[in-house]
Amino acid sequence: MILDPVGNLYGTTYLGGLANKGVVYKLDTSGKETVLHNFRGTDGANPHASLIFDANGNLHGTAFLGDASGDGDIFKLDSSCNFSVRYSFTGSNDGAEPYAGLTVA
Repeated sequence: MILDPVGNLYGTTYLGGLANKGVVYKLDTSGKETVLHNFRGTDGANPHASLIFDANGNLHGTAFLGDASGDGDIFKLDSSCNFSVRYSFTGSNDGAEPYAGLTVA
């Protein structure tokens, strides 16, 4: 999990959610959980790794499976909870099934 500046925790689950493909969630300082995104498979599935924040407060992460080829993706969840796929792995020369998280450089 990752902590924001005010003490909220953010993380992912490998399974669960509406399609049983995992979720991105927030746990606020009072202990209330909010699902920020339900993976459907077409937008990624089964995230393993932790999330990162960029300088603008957007969350980024990797989904192990799913997306167009089924080989996983890199995603972004902006501060308004708008989800987008940043990159879809093809299972070819670019790799497949990202297991590790991202780092900020």
